[in-house]
Amino acid sequence: RGRRFSGMVVDDRNLPIDGATVFVVDKSAAFRYKPLSSQSLPPGTGVKTIAGKFELTGIGAGVQSLGIVHPNFVRAMSVVSESQSVTDLRFELRQGGSLHGRVFDGVGRPARGTTLHFSDRTAATGWAWDRKLAAVITNDEGEYQVSHLPANPITILRSDDEFSEGVLQQTVLPIEGAVREIDGG
Repeated sequence: RGRRFSGMVVDDRNLPIDGATVFVVDKSAAFRYKPLSSQSLPPGTGVKTIAGKFELTGIGAGVQSLGIVHPNFVRAMSVVSESQSVTDLRFELRQGGSLHGRVFDGVGRPARGTTLHFSDRTAATGWAWDRKLAAVITNDEGEYQVSHLPANPITILRSDDEFSEGVLQQTVLPIEGAVREIDGG
């Protein structure tokens, strides 16, 4: 019983994406842009696309938000407001951009083991942990890499900001399909 949502998930070349997870967002969980990946969804949440196609059944009435995650693409969310079933939904996932760089401490040495958080909130709009897109830890050379970020302003925040010298937060713009070198410290 309930509503039915079905449709396609494609890439920017209109090719079907296999293995994307499509799920109804639990409004009580403050999803916003979580989860970071399909691995962080509770077991049995949503459905996997097969040849790009998906079908969700038993959906309640009212406005619903659908989340779409795949490890090789920027995650997406869409609001479906109709009270009827919707059988022609189409979602385009983008590859996104990547950031790579090195982080240094206050005296110019590589900052190994530093956690960096990536959010789609900028300093102007205020940091929000529920808008976190990714988190990485720098290696022994202070290097990091993060992929599949949306081509929108992204804020990088060091988690050790209370004990660090140097740049603690910066806003950057990933470029779709490219790797940008962004150093900090």
